[in-house]
Amino acid sequence: MKTKYVTDDNFDKSNALDFETSRSYLINKSNKRAWLVAIISLFVTVLLVIAIVVMLPLKRVDVVAVKVDKNGFVEVVTNLQEQVMKTDEAIDKHFIARYVKTREQYYYNTLNQDYERTQMLSSKLVSDSYIKFMTADKTGRYETLKNKFEIEAEILSIVLNDSNGTKTSTIRVQTKEKDLTTSNTKENIKVITLTYDYLPMKQNSKSRLENPLGFVINSYRIDEEIKE
Repeated sequence: MKTKYVTDDNFDKSNALDFETSRSYLINKSNKRAWLVAIISLFVTVLLVIAIVVMLPLKRVDVVAVKVDKNGFVEVVTNLQEQVMKTDEAIDKHFIARYVKTREQYYYNTLNQDYERTQMLSSKLVSDSYIKFMTADKTGRYETLKNKFEIEAEILSIVLNDSNGTKTSTIRVQTKEKDLTTSNTKENIKVITLTYDYLPMKQNSKSRLENPLGFVINSYRIDEEIKE
């Protein structure tokens, strides 16, 4: 490209802008640019405000009281009115607590009722293991305790989990074994891990009243809590 220089010979005075005109042109151009930037900034600010207003209900701070025992297990302490559980969670915990309490407690006068209910809520594998635990010669629970002992079971906590589509739960239960002849009491805390499900099954009217949803325990493991 050739560079064109302005000289006295090629200068067009009629089309040239004077100083005031040039100054006004530059000011107007600068003002338009400033207004454009201001409008864009205002638009972005409005969008940010709308986003904050929309997201504000999603932020929630829940203050709860917790209790930590000597082994580091954490338990949330709430009143019934303070805690809102989903229906499925409430049903699961109800059946799990009922099963564990029925299976771990021992009262001679209601032994047959608890024995039948535990089998009703157990799979065949779990039921067979439970029958052996209760009725084995010399070492069975009935032979060991008979009507001389009783065991109270208290559920301390229930944690629900899901492992690759399998419903699992970890339960801490405190048992108090009382010798009815001496009134001596021995306390123990167990950690129970189980899997469960709801299965369609044929039941008579009595069983249907006890277990309307087909709740069943598929595995049941007991570990003694480690004491310091």
